[in-house]
Amino acid sequence: MNIKEQVKLMRNIIENEYRHIQNREREALNLESDDYRISQNNQDELINKLQSLLDKEGINYLDDLIMVDSDIMGILSEYYFKEGVKAGLTNLSFLNEYETKLLL
Repeated sequence: MNIKEQVKLMRNIIENEYRHIQNREREALNLESDDYRISQNNQDELINKLQSLLDKEGINYLDDLIMVDSDIMGILSEYYFKEGVKAGLTNLSFLNEYETKLLL
């Protein structure tokens, strides 16, 4: 397998695992994280308060803002996941602490 094929394979593996983890972890996070639940409740309260103050057009803008914010957070989380994988694969000096060999 040449370098281009290896790079493509690694990108596909990272993308597949990101999607897999993203779907599985979102469900677990909703159930297990107090910080997440508190933040979600605070967000819901703020949205409800804003919606009560806004007219229909304002509510539509608020909904659009929430969707854009969600898109941005998704893009950022994917970026950080990929960067974490890259860092983990390229900066392996911490493995010297362990009596293991890494096979790539």
